[in-house]
Amino acid sequence: MDDAGVRLCACGHPEEMHEHYRPGTDCGACGSRACGSFRLDGFDDRPSNPLRRLLRRRHG
Repeated sequence: MDDAGVRLCACGHPEEMHEHYRPGTDCGACGSRACGSFRLDGFDDRPSNPLRRLLRRRHG
């Protein structure tokens, strides 16, 4: 988190950049190739879900 209490992804962008109206959890600024999903700096805070990986939109 930064000083304002905003959760930052390891990519450096706020969590809201990973919340969008299209499929996937990639960063809206970095794109799927640079940052495919939201993760806190140093670890992924979501439990592993193999079904999510299968259903997530593939890019490129």
